[in-house]
Amino acid sequence: MKDNEEIACNALRSVLLVRGGTFYTIERRPDKENSNSKDIDFVMGCPGQPRIAVEHTSIESFEGQLSIGFMHADFVNEIARQINIPSSTYYKLNIPVEMYIEAARKDRDSLITTIANWINFSMPNLKPHGRQTKIDVLGGKYAIWLGQGGSHPNLDGKLIPSLIAPKELESARKERIARALSSKLPKLIPYGTNGMLTFLLLEDWDISLSNSQIIKDVVLKVRREYREAMPYAMVQVTSYRERIVEAWILKEGEKWSSRIKNRGPFYEFRLDDSEQVVH
Repeated sequence: MKDNEEIACNALRSVLLVRGGTFYTIERRPDKENSNSKDIDFVMGCPGQPRIAVEHTSIESFEGQLSIGFMHADFVNEIARQINIPSSTYYKLNIPVEMYIEAARKDRDSLITTIANWINFSMPNLKPHGRQTKIDVLGGKYAIWLGQGGSHPNLDGKLIPSLIAPKELESARKERIARALSSKLPKLIPYGTNGMLTFLLLEDWDISLSNSQIIKDVVLKVRREYREAMPYAMVQVTSYRERIVEAWILKEGEKWSSRIKNRGPFYEFRLDDSEQVVH
């Protein structure tokens, strides 16, 4: 099983290398040093540069999103095996959350074949970022939508699973991100006091529900509540099938969002877990 925290941290290292030419290595993993530790995830170092303390957290937009997402990804992967997507673009398949919460798994193979045939028929009629098309399934109870993306270096040639959000998503998302900030930011404070740069690394895996723009908007809404605990930097990474596909800088020093120079998106992540932890 891959170490998702280390994958995300290596993406951050790649961003720092691209932006400033600074090659940071992972010196320590404080939370791994003691099985009962509630410490931060990483301490990174680079000769001649301030050391960096990193805390990583995954963002859920609603209760149970991650577990439903795993089921969703498996379902879409089975559909993808029956279709041929051009290598110059990608497609997004949007399925209601309630389909996984309420629907039985009977007739799964038949449903997958029906959706795959519909996608093969529909793809030639779609345009990048244009109008989506839909099919009603399970007796018309659920509508599944298909849309074409543009071109993305890490997504082209793929069918991307995305979930149609449940009702009251906005309040649920704000609550989730606020909860993540409440639990993670205090861990970084002692490291900032000791002269390190502190980074909060926010990872989302659903490119349709938890993208950088949405996360940025929610963080900006709640930041005043955490003014005293704010880290030096906040970085958002989006993962897809245990791979980071893009990254953005949300906060750097006193600057936020569009005021940050060269804030992203970043698509190249060449550092991996072959770079061993330095002890």
